[in-house]
Amino acid sequence: MEYFENHVMKDVREDGRINLQRKRLVKLPPGYQAAARLPYVHFDLSYNDALSHSTVIDELTAIPQLQGLTMIQTALKELPDNIARLQNLAILDISENKLSGCPDVLAALKQLRVLHLEKNKLTAFPVFSQPMEKLEALYIGNNTLCSLPQNLSVLPSLKILDVSNVHLIGLPQALTTLPHLETLVLDGNTALHMDEVFQLLAGCKTLKRLSIRNCGITKLPDSFKLLQQLVAIDVRGNGLTSLPEMPNITEIECDWRLPAPFYINMIKDRPDITSFSQSKIERYYNNRKETLPDNIAALQYVTSFTFSELEELPAATAGLTQAKDIFFYNGNYHTLPDLSGLMNLEKLSFVGTRVAVFPEFVYQLPALKCLVLADSNVRPDYERISGMPALETLTATRMTDEELQPFLQPVNGRYINVALIAAPLPAAFYDLPCVESFDFNSRDQLNLDETMLHLKRLPHLKKLVFRSSDRRSFATYINWLKEMTVLRDVTLYVDEQQVPASLAELTHLDKIRLEWSEGQTAVPDLPLTFGNTPAGQIVLEKKSYTAAYLHAFEQLSLLNLEEPLLRMIAFGLLARRYDALKELLPGPFDAAGQLPDARVYITGQSTIGSRKELAAILEARGARVVKELEEATHVYLGLDVTTNAVKQIIHLDLGFILEDHLKQLEIKDLAPFLMQEENKELTAQVTRLLKTKEENDMWLLLEMVRGGGANKKLLSYLVAIHLFHSNKEIALQAKILFRQYASAALQHHIRITWKDEYTHKKEDAYSSVYLHPELDVFAFLLVVKIIKNGIPFLYLPHIPDHAVTDSLKDLDFIRVLYIDSPRNGELSRLLNSIQDMELDQLKITAPLATLPVAVWTMPTLTNISLDLKEVSGFTVPVLDNADVPVLHLTITKGKILHPERLAACRQLISLTLSDGGLETADFLTTMCKLDKLDLENNKLTTLPEGLSQLKELRELTITGNEITESDVDALILKGLIYLNHKYLKRK
Repeated sequence: MEYFENHVMKDVREDGRINLQRKRLVKLPPGYQAAARLPYVHFDLSYNDALSHSTVIDELTAIPQLQGLTMIQTALKELPDNIARLQNLAILDISENKLSGCPDVLAALKQLRVLHLEKNKLTAFPVFSQPMEKLEALYIGNNTLCSLPQNLSVLPSLKILDVSNVHLIGLPQALTTLPHLETLVLDGNTALHMDEVFQLLAGCKTLKRLSIRNCGITKLPDSFKLLQQLVAIDVRGNGLTSLPEMPNITEIECDWRLPAPFYINMIKDRPDITSFSQSKIERYYNNRKETLPDNIAALQYVTSFTFSELEELPAATAGLTQAKDIFFYNGNYHTLPDLSGLMNLEKLSFVGTRVAVFPEFVYQLPALKCLVLADSNVRPDYERISGMPALETLTATRMTDEELQPFLQPVNGRYINVALIAAPLPAAFYDLPCVESFDFNSRDQLNLDETMLHLKRLPHLKKLVFRSSDRRSFATYINWLKEMTVLRDVTLYVDEQQVPASLAELTHLDKIRLEWSEGQTAVPDLPLTFGNTPAGQIVLEKKSYTAAYLHAFEQLSLLNLEEPLLRMIAFGLLARRYDALKELLPGPFDAAGQLPDARVYITGQSTIGSRKELAAILEARGARVVKELEEATHVYLGLDVTTNAVKQIIHLDLGFILEDHLKQLEIKDLAPFLMQEENKELTAQVTRLLKTKEENDMWLLLEMVRGGGANKKLLSYLVAIHLFHSNKEIALQAKILFRQYASAALQHHIRITWKDEYTHKKEDAYSSVYLHPELDVFAFLLVVKIIKNGIPFLYLPHIPDHAVTDSLKDLDFIRVLYIDSPRNGELSRLLNSIQDMELDQLKITAPLATLPVAVWTMPTLTNISLDLKEVSGFTVPVLDNADVPVLHLTITKGKILHPERLAACRQLISLTLSDGGLETADFLTTMCKLDKLDLENNKLTTLPEGLSQLKELRELTITGNEITESDVDALILKGLIYLNHKYLKRK
C-alpha cells in the first residue's frame, strides 16, 4: 500500500494517468484504491504480459472515477465479460494484443468514446448488438479485415475511423451515412481502387481529414477533385509529386516541397501554426535572388520566423508586426528591409549570416530582449547595443576587450548579460558583472583547467555547469568550488561511485546537481551525512539507481528531525544504505553475543529465517520479541523497512539491531569451515566441482556450501548460479543460500541492479551487478561462462585494480579477452594477472601508457589490438631480447613512443599503426613476413626504408600521410595487390 501511495500516486500526471507499465504485474499493486481520490482516473497497465485481466477488471470496479484503461501488449486473447462493469469507461486501449474477435460485451460500455483495437488478430470488423451512442474514435488498423460492414448505423457519433493496413479491397456505401465522420485513415491499403474511393467519399459531407499514406498511388484520379470538403490531406509514401488545386485545403502532408506562395496562402488563416520555416516549401526567386513571396505578410498568426539561406528579404516582411522571434540563418544579404516597425520583436538572431552593413533598424527595436550574432560578419556598434531599452541578453561569437567595455557598467540601472561562444575568451569577459551562468557544454573549445583559473573572478556568477565530456574527480571539483563563494548552483558530471562527505561542506551552494555517465546502472555511494544537508541541496537525476535516494530526501524533509544522528539513520534506512548503517550504528550485543532482557520489535524483511526462526535466534541471545512497538527496548531492522515504520521508530528512544549485526554473530558462532582461511583447498575443490559442468556436481557444490558456509568467492558463485542457472530448483537453492550468507547491502544491490534481460547479454552489459566490494568479479564471471557452456570469449569493462583477484586464473579456458576501460592507471594489476592465461587474442580499448613485456611474450598470444583512446603517449617497452609470438598487431588512436622497439615483432603477418603520430617507420625491415601493412593518418613524409624488402606484402595503406601513391609505384613492389583499400592497377 505504501509503495502505491509514495511512488505511483506521486507521479500521477495532470490528466489522471496512472503509469504501471512494465511492472510484471499479475494484479493491481496493494493500495491501488488510493486512486479513487482522483477526480479522473486512467490506468495504464501496458507491457505486463502476465496480467490476469479478469482479476484486474474486478479490482478496478472499486474506482468509480475510472474513465481510461490502457492494456497494450498484455497478452490479451479474449476480453473478459466483466469489462461491462466499468460503466464510466470512456477510453479503452487494448491494442497490440492477441484478440481474434471482439465480443459484444463492448456494447455495454455506454460511455465509451475512444476504442483502440489496432495490431491484434481480428479478421472482421467488430459487431455491436446495440448502438455505441458515444463512440467518437475507433482505431482498428493493422488487423486483417479485408472489408467494412455494410451497416454502420450503430456508430452514430463516430468522428474518427482508422482502418490503416487492414487489406481493404473496397469501402461500403455505409460510410456516407455516418453523420459526424471527420477523419478517415486508409494508410497502407494498397488494393483499394482510388477512383471508386474518392467518388464514394465525395458523399461524406462532414469529412475534413483524409490520410492515404503508402497506398501505392502514382497518379491521383480526377475524382479526387470531388473532395471539396477536405481541409487536410496526407499523401506521403506514394509516388505523387503534386496535387490538384483544392481551395479549402489548409494542411498538406506530402513528400515534396510546396510552392512558397501556395503554402503561405494555405496556412495563413490557421491559428494553430505559430512558426514558419522554409522546410516545406520550394526555393523562391525574384530577380535571380533567393527570397520569399510578398504574401509572407499574410501570416497573421505566426510569431516565430526562420529565414534560411536567403539573399533578399521582401519589403513586405516589415508588416509582420506580430513577430516575436526572427532567426536569420546562413543568409547572404546586401541589405535588409527596415524592420524597426516590429514593435513586438523580442528575439533576433543572425547565425552564419552576411550583411554588407549592420542593419540600423536593430538599434530601434523597442521590445528586443535577446540578440544573437553568431558566425556572422556583422559587427554592430556595441556602445549603441548596450543602450537598447529592453535588451537583456547578447550572444556573440567573439568580442574584444574594448567592445566589452560598455557592458562592464550598468546602463539605465541594469546590466546586459553577455555570452561569448568562441575561445579564447577576452580578459574583460571575466570582469562582466552580468554573467550569472556559465555552461562548459556550450563551449567545447575552452580548456577547462585554464578557464577555471579565471571564472572565480566573475563577480555575480551564480550557476556553473561543467562539461559532460570532460569529467573530473570529486576532489578536483571541490577544490575549484571552495574558492567560488558567490556560486549558488553547480552541475557536476562524475564517474566515481563514492561521493565524498566533503561535498556537503560546500555550504554556500544551494544546489549541487550530480549526473553520472549515460550507461550508469550501479547505485552510487552517498554518505549518510547527506541526510543533514538542507532540503533540495543535493539534486539527483531521476534514474533507477537514484530512486531510493530521491525517496529518502523527499521523506526526510517531512520527518521534522533535528538531531543529526537520527537524520543520518533515517536517511540510511530510507535509502537502503545498509552497509553505511552498519558502520554508523554499534552492534548492541555484548562480548558474549547476548542481549539480556531486551524486548525486540521486528520491522522489515528478515533473510536469516522466518519470523518464528528469527524470534528463536533472538531468544537464544537473551532477548524476546514483542508485537507492540510501545513495549520495545530495541527494534530489529530487516531489509526494506517501510517509510511508515521509519516514521514510527525514528522518534523513539530505542536501540537498533541491524540484520547484519545478528547475521555476523550467527556465522561467527557456527564457524563454517569453508569460511576459514586455512581451508582454501576446500574452496578449490568447490571450484573444481563447478568446472565439471555436471548438474549433479552443482547440487553437491550447494550441499557443501549449505554445511560449510560461503566466503567471498563462494558467495559470488551463489549469486551467479541464482541469476543465470536454467534449472529453477538449483537457482532457488542458490538464492536461499545467498540470502543466508550475504549482507543486507549486497542483497539490496543485486535486487536493484539485476534485469532479466541480462541473461542474454554479454558480461560487460551487467558489470554494475558484479562490480561490488563483497563480490569476487572473476568468480562470478566463471559461473556465468560455465553456465553458458564455457564460451571462450570474455568482455570486461573497467575493472579497478582492487577488484582483480586470483580467481581470474580459474578462467583458463578463455581464449579471447576484450578490455574496455575509460580510465588510465588502473589496469596494471589486471594486465599482470592475464599473463598466465592461454589467450589467443587480446583487444584493449583504453588510454594505456604501456603494455607489459610479459604480455607481449605470452606464448599463445597471436593477436593484439590496442585502441588507445587518444592517449598522449603510449610507450612500446624494450623487447630486444624477448620472444614475441604475435602475428597480428593493431595500435590506433594514440601517439606511439619508441616505435622502433616493435622491430622485435619479427613474426608479424599484419600490422596496423594508425593515428599514431609516426614520423618514421624504418623499423619495418625486420618484419619480412608482413602480408598487410596499414600506416594510415600518421606524419610520414617518406616511405619506410627497406619497404621494398617486404616480399610477402600484399596490402598497403598510407593515406593521411605526406606520401603519394606514385612514391609506392616507384618501389615496384611486385607482390602488392591492394593500395589504400583499392585494387592496384599496374601501369
